Amino acid sequence: MTGTPLENRAEEFVNLIRFCDAKLASSLTTADTRLSSVASRQFERRVAPVYLRRNQEDVLHELPECLEKEEWVSLADEDERGCLRLLQSINPNLMTLRQATLGTAASSDGKLKRLREIIEDYRESGQKVVIFSFFLNTLKAVGDLVGKHHRIDGSVSASQRMSIIDQFQKQPGFGVLLAQIIAGGVGINLQAASSVVLIEPQFKPTTEWQAIKRVHRMGQTRRVVVHRLLARNTVDERLWKILHRKTETFDQYAKESAVKRASPAAIETTTAEVERKLISAVLAHAGSA
Repeated sequence: MTGTPLENRAEEFVNLIRFCDAKLASSLTTADTRLSSVASRQFERRVAPVYLRRNQEDVLHELPECLEKEEWVSLADEDERGCLRLLQSINPNLMTLRQATLGTAASSDGKLKRLREIIEDYRESGQKVVIFSFFLNTLKAVGDLVGKHHRIDGSVSASQRMSIIDQFQKQPGFGVLLAQIIAGGVGINLQAASSVVLIEPQFKPTTEWQAIKRVHRMGQTRRVVVHRLLARNTVDERLWKILHRKTETFDQYAKESAVKRASPAAIETTTAEVERKLISAVLAHAGSA
């Protein structure tokens, strides 16, 4: 088993293991899935017979640095009061609350102000930027702010999407691509860009990681800078804490695999000999589990 087996909690990993080895899954007790450094390392050893995961840095040694920045902003007073009114309403809607953290174009503070500054910096340096949001209304507001841009959302067909990507990649110098994160965050290559902006935090860290990897991937020649726009005193703060907790869980239980630690073959180019070594390593761990 490989890939991304965990997005929220360690129990998800156990449920997937059940497809590979029901006996092993049944043997994983509650103690194995408690969040402690000892338990997580024990868990790693126990699942070795069915789990190999390679991180990007294990196989792409020449990939440039990826620098992630938390860009905390304060909303204008009126925008912050608007978020508070939404929160105190009879039936507060989370999606509406998340969109309200953008603020308004007329505001002197907030995410749009900081985004304007980011865009101008990259315009001056002639670099391309990819901006992700979950919300169509947010993409519309951002598009009005940045001016000329390319856009991918759920309404764009596969053929149109490739045409848009080609135009963006081939455009000389500065350029902006707006992408709905569920439509443009997977399955495309955007190495011509060197910056990613995440307008709001998502529910799952893997959603954000996949979006960033559209730019920070094989073929990238520049350092990639990721700007995470976060509004103080809003639902962003709570979502950011949830993301941190989920990221910590993933790092403890799924980021590394014991097979990779045990065998250099796990991070070599796949050949018949490498496959033989990997199988041997798996069998060795299976015997000691």
